[in-house]
Amino acid sequence: MLIGRNDLCPCGSGKKYKKCCMRKDSVTEIARIREERFFQVKTDLIMRIREFLREQLSFSEQHAVKQALDRELQSVKNKERLEYFFPVWEVKFYRYQNGLTGLEWFYETYKEKLKKEERELIETWLTLVPRLVQIVDKTDDGVIVEDRFTGERLFMPFCETLHEAIPWGGMFSLIERLDERYYVHGLAFIEGPKGVERAYERMRQLLVETKKLYEQVAFDYFFSILDELIGEPPSGKMVKKKKVMLHYHVQDAQRFIHSLLKRNMIIIDEETDEGIELSFVGPEVKYEDNALDGPVYIREVFGYMDMKKNELLFQSMQLEKTAEFQQLMKEMNIPLIKETVKEIDVPGHVELATYAVHVEQPVPSSMGAIAQEMKLAYEQLHCPVLDGKTPMEWLEMGKKERVEQWLREREYASFTAFSSKTKPITPDYNSIRRKLKLPPSPFVWLGEERESRLYTLTPLGEQEGNAQLFTPFDWTVRFFGNDLRAFYEEKTTGKSAETKQKYKIGVTVLADYFKTKHYSSWEDVCEGDWHECIVYFYLKTYRDISVNQAKRFLATCKAFTKWLDQKYGTSHAQYVWHIVKQVEERIYEAIRLLDMYHPYWERQNIGWHAIWRLTDEVKMFQVVSISSHTATLRAVETNDLYTITTPPPLRARMKKGMFIECSFRRHESGAYAIGRIASVFPEDAALYMN
Repeated sequence: MLIGRNDLCPCGSGKKYKKCCMRKDSVTEIARIREERFFQVKTDLIMRIREFLREQLSFSEQHAVKQALDRELQSVKNKERLEYFFPVWEVKFYRYQNGLTGLEWFYETYKEKLKKEERELIETWLTLVPRLVQIVDKTDDGVIVEDRFTGERLFMPFCETLHEAIPWGGMFSLIERLDERYYVHGLAFIEGPKGVERAYERMRQLLVETKKLYEQVAFDYFFSILDELIGEPPSGKMVKKKKVMLHYHVQDAQRFIHSLLKRNMIIIDEETDEGIELSFVGPEVKYEDNALDGPVYIREVFGYMDMKKNELLFQSMQLEKTAEFQQLMKEMNIPLIKETVKEIDVPGHVELATYAVHVEQPVPSSMGAIAQEMKLAYEQLHCPVLDGKTPMEWLEMGKKERVEQWLREREYASFTAFSSKTKPITPDYNSIRRKLKLPPSPFVWLGEERESRLYTLTPLGEQEGNAQLFTPFDWTVRFFGNDLRAFYEEKTTGKSAETKQKYKIGVTVLADYFKTKHYSSWEDVCEGDWHECIVYFYLKTYRDISVNQAKRFLATCKAFTKWLDQKYGTSHAQYVWHIVKQVEERIYEAIRLLDMYHPYWERQNIGWHAIWRLTDEVKMFQVVSISSHTATLRAVETNDLYTITTPPPLRARMKKGMFIECSFRRHESGAYAIGRIASVFPEDAALYMN
């Protein structure tokens, strides 16, 4: 399409093309032409320099250059990869018998004969020093890299030396400038954030030990630093893993399979006239993502079963799950006929895990890799994967940078592992970052707008309609998840919808509260935790609270702690029953006061939340005294006292000592009145007001 100078600009700005994007298009075209010319001149010059060296050096002298590189690489771990740097080595690093590098030698010889652009280019090359840079952001046409030593940020466009934005990748290389753009000079390996940290620490160590300037260290120890960036090469070492095969004779195969399906332990892979193939699986996980057109369902596969008539063969390389299967068969009174064990060679650095993936059109099956990565990332939040501590423990210690580094490593690893199959969609690390209150990653597809969730789907027995409990996945990777789910199932299986709703409210509140704690078991939970959850967290967190809902929550707290004590021999129930007895009526009073200003039906409305956020700022006040027409409130933050007018219905519900999170409005007469109420707490919540 041809666009006239005076036509409206197609970008939609409303301006004429000549006053809007015509200049931008011209600038872009000029930049493209300059870049093409830059690479043409650069390639031609490098070829001429290398040809010059071939002409100047005898065969033995050329061999000596290669031997010198071999000596440099004697102590490195990645010799084969670093040998690719020979063209850069012979031109920029190696000093010949005349004391000059190949580049200096060529320049001194042809300086007067070079064209102006060639001479300027070589003069730039002569000043280049290796820099350790890391990709920290991206744009539509390139990446932003940060120099790890100076903090300077440079724009590197996509071109023949940089094809894509590799999340948090880094390089130690020569980097040259053209206008406001920067390009790799020579060769560069882009490695992960772990490698960048290793190279950075190695460089710092050398600067301290040698007391040399940065430039000297960068050249003298170039290959040593680059070797640290790359890290340990794949060893290719194989290790032995046991593959267990269990043989059973099952009298009633159909009943056996039906029983396992009912327990949600298997999926049917293939059924033929000869037999049936099954997978022994874990719970089904549902992955929802606003970057996808539908959910992804995944289940970890622990083993495989081959049933032919009444003969069953079970195979697995997961010994713990094999033991679970054996115990299951014992409980079903199915005797083991034969057990055989084979040793299988597997790569030593690989953790084996298999997943069954189910998607519906138009979601491609490759999105299973995204769901698997997110499941593993959530699981590892609570695993000791960082120097013997979990990422959550590092956060609790205030070491956000350690968790940031861990997330960057995962993002880089997932990109290199399967981005070619899932592009442009990436794993959603930003949902995790949001939960951990870390800054978003610029490399996540859809950026800060990306949202995803994982649920463990747990069938609730023989319920009408085969309903399922959608459990947020982060329950299962925390100490409380399995217990809350087991308690819920025990109390609700075969019960009415009202009973299910009662316990659903209670376990949801408890899960939300304990997610704010970094405990590892119920032994870490004390009386103060139950008190905080009941008198403060519940009232603060949920906007749609009601007296009836609170009764359900408190009843669930009592039932659950009794259940815990019976299972673990703990003493939680006595604390909770004592707390509930003390504060129950005061909690109901607080809710009734809130209900007077904002009825339950109003607060339940989604639109009310949007309006609520747009109104005046609220502050926390405590009721100091109540008279016939007014009440005195103390601002918790400043201790300032305010006298407010109170209508009779409000005074009837307001109690001395209550905490009210509210805003004030002022009458024309100058008197204060409550504008709106966000939350109300009993006096018992005083401990948590600061």
